[in-house]
Amino acid sequence: MVVPETAPFEERETADRTGSAALPGRPWERRRGELTRIFTRIESHYDRLNRILSLGLDRGWREWTARSMDAPGPWLDLASGTGDLAVHVFRRRDRARSQPILIRSDLVPTLLPVGARKLARLGGSPESEAPGLGCEMDHLPFATASLGGICQGFALRHCRDYPGFFRELFRVLRPGGCIAILDMRYPAGRVAGFYRFYFRAVLPRIAVLLGGDRDAYRFLVDSVRSMPPESTLLDALRDAGFTDVASRPGFLGSVRLLLARRPAALAGSAEAAYSGPSPRNVSKGEG
Repeated sequence: MVVPETAPFEERETADRTGSAALPGRPWERRRGELTRIFTRIESHYDRLNRILSLGLDRGWREWTARSMDAPGPWLDLASGTGDLAVHVFRRRDRARSQPILIRSDLVPTLLPVGARKLARLGGSPESEAPGLGCEMDHLPFATASLGGICQGFALRHCRDYPGFFRELFRVLRPGGCIAILDMRYPAGRVAGFYRFYFRAVLPRIAVLLGGDRDAYRFLVDSVRSMPPESTLLDALRDAGFTDVASRPGFLGSVRLLLARRPAALAGSAEAAYSGPSPRNVSKGEG
C-alpha cells in the first residue's frame, strides 16, 4: 500500500514505521512473515503488553468471551498465542458437564507452549496441555462440521480476508455451533481523543520504560485502527451463513465481542449425525 504525500501525517507515519508490512494492504506472504517476526520478538512481554493496551481490563474481557461459549465441544481457541484466553475457556470447560476438549492453534506455533504451561498449572488434561497446532486462521486443519465452538481474542485485526475467514469458521463448525470473537476497536467521538493520546503519546513511552519494543507496540496500536467498520464485519458473518449475529460493546466501545451461530441442521441430515472431530492434515499445519 503506497500512502500518498497528501495523506494525513498519522497515516504517513504508520506507513513508514517498522511493522507496517504486517498491516492490511500488503501482500499476505509479506504480512504473514512480518506478523511471525513481531510476535516472536515480543513473546516474553506480550501478556504485559495486553494489560497496558487494555488499561488492565483484558482479563475481564476474556472471561466475558469464555462465558459466551455455550455449545458442546470440541472447542477451538483460535490464534491462542500465549494462552490467556484459553485459561478462561478452560475454567469454563471445567464447569461444563460435557467436559469438551479444548484445542489451540496459532499462526506462530512457538507461542503455544507458553499457554500449555499455564493450562498445566490449572491441572489441564493431556488434550489441553498439548502444544497445539500451527495454522492460518482462515485455513484450518479440521474436517467440515467438526467443532462445537470457536473463540478468539485480540487477533481478528490480523486477518487476511474477513469474508473468507468467516466462511472457514462456518465450514468447521457443527450445526448449532457458536463463535465468540473478542478484539479492540478505535472508539469514535470524545473517547477517541483520549485513546489517540493514550495510544500514540503515553503507551510508546511506557513500552520503553518497561523494556518493551516501541515499534511492535506502535504496530499493535495501528492494527486496531485498521479494523473495518462494524457493519462490514456483521454483514460478512451473515453472508457466510451465520445467524444470531451480534456485536456487543465493552468499555466505551473500545472493545467488541462478535457473536454468531451456525444454524442447526435439519433432523436426519448428514451433518446432524456427525459425531466427532476429524483433523485434516494436522501434521502439515501452516505457521
